Amino acid sequence: MRLKTLLLLLFLLTLPLPAAAMQSEVWNFIGGSGPGDWEVRDLSQQPIPTTEGLRILTTSEGLIARPNTISFPIDALRIETLTANDMEIVFAWLNPSIAQNSYLQLPFLIKADSMPRTTSVDLTTISEWPGRSQRLGFAFPKGTDLLIRRVEFLHWNPFEKLLEAIKSFWTFDTLNVHSVNFVWGPLLTFTPIARMQMANTDPPIAYSANAVFYVLAAFAALCCFLLARRGTTMRPRPLVLFFLIVAGLWVFYDLRMGAEILSYARTDWQSYVMAKPGNRSFRIFQNFYDVLETVRPDLQKTPSYLFVGPRGENFFLATARYETYPSLPQPLPQEPITESSLALVYGRPDAGIDEEGHFVVDGKIVAGSASVIRTFPNFGLLLELKP
Repeated sequence: MRLKTLLLLLFLLTLPLPAAAMQSEVWNFIGGSGPGDWEVRDLSQQPIPTTEGLRILTTSEGLIARPNTISFPIDALRIETLTANDMEIVFAWLNPSIAQNSYLQLPFLIKADSMPRTTSVDLTTISEWPGRSQRLGFAFPKGTDLLIRRVEFLHWNPFEKLLEAIKSFWTFDTLNVHSVNFVWGPLLTFTPIARMQMANTDPPIAYSANAVFYVLAAFAALCCFLLARRGTTMRPRPLVLFFLIVAGLWVFYDLRMGAEILSYARTDWQSYVMAKPGNRSFRIFQNFYDVLETVRPDLQKTPSYLFVGPRGENFFLATARYETYPSLPQPLPQEPITESSLALVYGRPDAGIDEEGHFVVDGKIVAGSASVIRTFPNFGLLLELKP
């Protein structure tokens, strides 16, 4: 019996592992060419092939699509673009089950940049995506001015996906506001792109690893039940064995979650406590505490100042109020200011001084003139404002 077991183990060790070879196919528009026979629907003008890529310039919503000749199921895509404005475009695929010539759509954000920028989109977490489709394409909003350089479609084999699932299980979340009351727990994803993006949203776009523990516990219960029915005299007893297995899973789970909590402390220690002033970063506040420490002497000379912080993040305003007391931060006024004051700007790329010297936030004039006292990373400014 032992010889048979040994031979079986040796046989299993000699089996080749699946090749870790990601598959990819590229649609290359650089050089003025575009692969395939394209369908153009509802765009105000035809896409323009250029040496830099395919330019989409339209005043109406529309779509471009082509037959899908990719031989493998698609797990993710990367699209290389160039645009001067942030915009949301759509990955579209034909779905005849809904209606004839009907496309399902997955919107995603393209960020503006002065250089070509690659945007990655995971499809394994999209339940509506079948992996294959007869036609693939992209839809664009009205007002689009976008250059598409390359589109790459990717596929990972089961062995690679298993490795990614293990990596994502040990990928820790960052400390957020919700961490005071709960943490998401270990998560599973199956592509490198999904693993890198899973914590970008709340709730994360991933599968809970709790299901694995439940399946293992159920399997252990079934095995112990079958052992009990056979009337085995094994030690420990099947019921005791079951509880030992569950306890082992519990301890393993607790070690994983404990490691995540410790990672929060390690991150704070390395990025803030031990970092030198001027290079410190603290969680979602990044270098905001360093900025406040630098500008505090200036701000505390006045009873109040104008504060322009990240959109929808009231924590920055509350932190500024605490750190600069007794000088109090004031929110943006509805009308241009009528008295001179100081202003602290942080995390707002839409705030600055226009060509005429006005202080402008989101295209709206806040002060008739402004001068810069200090500048900081992450769109940080200390300004002197005048009506």
